[in-house]
Amino acid sequence: MTPQAGSGRHSLKVPGRVEELVLREALPAQRIGSQWVISAEGLRSFEHNRWSEAGRPLSQDSAWRMIHSLEREHIQIASNQLDRQRRRLRSRAQHLEAYVHPGVLLRIRRHKRAVLGGRDAAREMSAPVDLLESIDIYLLRSDFAEMLSDYGVHIDEEVSNAHLHVIEDETWPFVQGQQFVSRWVCWLDLADAQDRASMVVLDRQWARPSHV
Repeated sequence: MTPQAGSGRHSLKVPGRVEELVLREALPAQRIGSQWVISAEGLRSFEHNRWSEAGRPLSQDSAWRMIHSLEREHIQIASNQLDRQRRRLRSRAQHLEAYVHPGVLLRIRRHKRAVLGGRDAAREMSAPVDLLESIDIYLLRSDFAEMLSDYGVHIDEEVSNAHLHVIEDETWPFVQGQQFVSRWVCWLDLADAQDRASMVVLDRQWARPSHV
């Protein structure tokens, strides 16, 4: 990996595993000539969220079954295991960074088939966090292309204000009419983004007298 002078980007010349990650959009990069170029921020995000233990990551379906089990059984995870579980559950969706005109954000928040996560969900559960000029939104795979077209959404890793979490139709975990994700998923969204509001959700929403 070599830095491009003054750009805050890195050129990736490594074949095989890196290219596989790029092609399946696990590692955000742009093809320039024969090289893959990734921003420093994109690389930091990748390192923060990647699952580095042996074995393949969970499927989307398995990740949601685990999330539902944690919520249903009110399982409380020890603090030193939270980051491991967060990384493990990252595979709950395909995560894409995008940009949309700020004036369109309110319309997206009202989209009838989208489910809001991140700070919107934290506010809904009365956590004392401010809304930013950005949005976390869960989408059906079958709605993804239409969403991009209807709202002028552009995939953009460097200048993003829309964090898109795309779920396969057959795995969609939300009930009809649900507007916000659960506490667990809200925390996952914020912690994945290294948003300080994740600690507010953790501290205020989870009473943790015991750990497993």
